[in-house]
Amino acid sequence: MTPVRESNLGLVLRQVADQGPRSRATLALELGLNKSTVSSLVGELIEAGLLREAAIEDRPGRVGAEAEGHAPGQRGGHRGAPGQGGGSLRFP
Repeated sequence: MTPVRESNLGLVLRQVADQGPRSRATLALELGLNKSTVSSLVGELIEAGLLREAAIEDRPGRVGAEAEGHAPGQRGGHRGAPGQGGGSLRFP
């Protein structure tokens, strides 16, 4: 793995940990990365158990289908609270 990829993985993980559940498109916009790059990074983080798919809560005034975001996974000390949907983040 290249140092740039390692750095980008860390950027994605830190953004989700700091800002809460995000869609791939939002992560790409916020981090200034290509959507395809973010999708690849997110896939790798999901496989490693560091991120998980999570529904993003409806926000008043938003149009369209409910989006899925990414939340910290079960490894690395980040866990979603059992029985809570909507992309809630809980830390031990």
